[in-house]
Amino acid sequence: MTTYTDELNLLYPINFTALNKLTESIKDLDAILLFSKIKFHEMHSKLKLKNGIKCITRTRKVMAQWFNFGLGKLDRLLKLLEKKGLIKIQKGLWYGKKQLFIATVQEEDYAAINTKLFNFLTEETGCLKAAVLFARIAFAMRNTKITHNGKKWCCLTREDLAMLLSASLRTTDAVIQKLVNKKLILAQNLVFKKKRRLHFSIPEETLNTLSQKAMAIMNKTKPEKEGRVAPAAPKEGVLSHSCRFPLEEPAKNEVPIIISTNSIKENNNTVVRQDEAKNPSANHHDFSDITLNTINDKLNERQLLFLRSSMKRTIQSEQLTITNEKELFEELQYSILNPEQRRGVSSFKHAVSRCMQLLRQHMWRTPFGFHRYTEYGQKIKTYREDQFKMHEERKKEECISSIEITSKIAEYTEQGIRWAKQLNAYMDEQRQHGYSDSCLSIKIEFAKTKIVELIQKGVDSMEIKPYLPLEMV
Repeated sequence: MTTYTDELNLLYPINFTALNKLTESIKDLDAILLFSKIKFHEMHSKLKLKNGIKCITRTRKVMAQWFNFGLGKLDRLLKLLEKKGLIKIQKGLWYGKKQLFIATVQEEDYAAINTKLFNFLTEETGCLKAAVLFARIAFAMRNTKITHNGKKWCCLTREDLAMLLSASLRTTDAVIQKLVNKKLILAQNLVFKKKRRLHFSIPEETLNTLSQKAMAIMNKTKPEKEGRVAPAAPKEGVLSHSCRFPLEEPAKNEVPIIISTNSIKENNNTVVRQDEAKNPSANHHDFSDITLNTINDKLNERQLLFLRSSMKRTIQSEQLTITNEKELFEELQYSILNPEQRRGVSSFKHAVSRCMQLLRQHMWRTPFGFHRYTEYGQKIKTYREDQFKMHEERKKEECISSIEITSKIAEYTEQGIRWAKQLNAYMDEQRQHGYSDSCLSIKIEFAKTKIVELIQKGVDSMEIKPYLPLEMV
């Protein structure tokens, strides 16, 4: 049987030492993930540049699909990595198609992230940041010695997690709440060294389920060809060698990259595949609309690119401050596709121009019905409602804690007044004995010490002052 530590080893597919080095230089989680993916493929690549440096070749579209990035975001991340001196990019042809030839500039011969396990965690958690956060908690759980109510806990600060995710504290809290809602982790404030600290734990059921799935994924093998002997299955209770970091499944270099086998028929205006010509319903994009005038039920790829580039040019030229460009892009799509929103519009370009004019005049508002009738709008609305509830709960906790502190201070004040009265009595008794009783001197010093300790705990000295002896006022 696998041990608790073995199960945790399967759930943090990240070399956090290498990741921290990249974080110091890049300070962008998406760029770090992209660099690690490039490094992984380069390790198993057989391609080399003219100067003998190993490289990989991919199209921008394929690289964007690795983490569901947009093409604009991919270009920004590649430019950032090239500016930091971590990669070198050359453009060229590969099997007759324009592609990027990318080589990393790093001495290490391993990738900071095990891509297969990381993709598995991303599917289970729902997003990239949640996968990184869950992996960090699993890594901390491996070496923790904190136990509470029969469970193991690890202590991680919100600030360190925010730095790891390259995000704000609010975004970090949202990712933590997302993992808690999915019952992947437990989060609780526990007192450690007289301070309340945030602690995390992974439920045993979640740990067993995810480790079994991860083991199944890592042990998957391709069907062997005839004449070859399949490798022996690992013994029960022994982890497969492929599970250990950073070894991963080699990249599939035997198959040429992005080679289309479908025949293509060309004319002056359109490019149509023969399989799509046989089945017109399979063609989702109207490539014959060169002027981009038609507005259908869904924007085609060229229209989306035109709309995105127009939005970015407007934001850059007018120096607009946009908190969420993706949300704005979805609102623009909804406004253009909704007949009620585009009254008086003659074409697609006309609709885009009107939207850009509203942005330039700072008059753009969220279209009516966006949060009700669109999937993205519903998610945004749900997310903000959850954030508001979390904010209200924090305010209640702060109020409760302030009430508890106030009650404790009142209790300390009563104790301080009692000690001040007692000190006054000791001083009177000492004056009657002519300052010769050593026992009274010890009691007086003890009372003074108690009063100083209570003042340090937050008691107002002005409330105790009327009860002190005249010599100490």
